[in-house]
Amino acid sequence: MEKRKQGLLVRNWAPQLEILSHQSTGAFLSHCGWNSVLESLSQGVPIIAWPLAGEQAYNSKMLVEEMGVSVELTRWLHSCLDWKEVKKVIELVMDKNGKGGDMRSKGNGD
Repeated sequence: MEKRKQGLLVRNWAPQLEILSHQSTGAFLSHCGWNSVLESLSQGVPIIAWPLAGEQAYNSKMLVEEMGVSVELTRWLHSCLDWKEVKKVIELVMDKNGKGGDMRSKGNGD
């Protein structure tokens, strides 16, 4: 990947593990498919959960309630999101001295 001073939007396939392992990755917005969950956990990156279908809602529930490594933004594809809620969840996860820091520690197995 090329170093830049702006974000990166990838519309197709992306080297997800490489992105998650990058020091600038503060959180991961995920549908909570199991492979994505394992990749995020292996890098200690907190998950902002947005389960869309199938077992993803169960995975999200486990990540939030049992493991404490995720915050659920909403469920299902057609959910209505308020920008204030999105902002609140991002700030929560990015707070390294609060919940975000706790999630990182748990994700790293500390």
